[in-house]
Amino acid sequence: MKIDRAMGATGFGEATAEARRERISVGLSVLSVLSLLFASGVALIAAFEVDGGLEPCSWRRVQGANIDQAVVVVLLTGLAGSVLILCVGKWLPLLTSVLLLVAAALSFSIALVARDSATYLASRTCESMFSDYTAYTTSTVHVAYLYGLWGAPVAVLCWTALKPWLPLLRPRPRTSPPSTERASS
Repeated sequence: MKIDRAMGATGFGEATAEARRERISVGLSVLSVLSLLFASGVALIAAFEVDGGLEPCSWRRVQGANIDQAVVVVLLTGLAGSVLILCVGKWLPLLTSVLLLVAAALSFSIALVARDSATYLASRTCESMFSDYTAYTTSTVHVAYLYGLWGAPVAVLCWTALKPWLPLLRPRPRTSPPSTERASS
């Protein structure tokens, strides 16, 4: 019995390669979902910080409407993208499309934050619960940390989308042309 090098000694070369590709696909899907959940968590923290947290104050936004929209886009993208990635995880072309679409949505959110110069400005009116005292202040919240904390998931999503396709981009070794010399007999 002749052993084929491509098949290996067991004869399960194709099945092993297919199982390896599936493990890589599952690993990349899990990494993508975790990065999206991280971005959504950062969006929740930013929303809490921008809206004043638990302070019993009324806010009137002066600047930062795009930051509010970016937070909503990231939250919805994180939830919908995670579900889509888990649903199409084994079909590589569709998974790549979903990953790139989600990365584009996160990039759009970063652009929205940049449009407001990563600064949320609001007039705040706080009334005391125990007296007639009312405080009027201006609150400025800088959210420049969103660039890096949302940019990292964009990089992870782009990397996981393109990693399975990288072997196809490598140049193949050139084969030498057939010899034109005649063998001397």
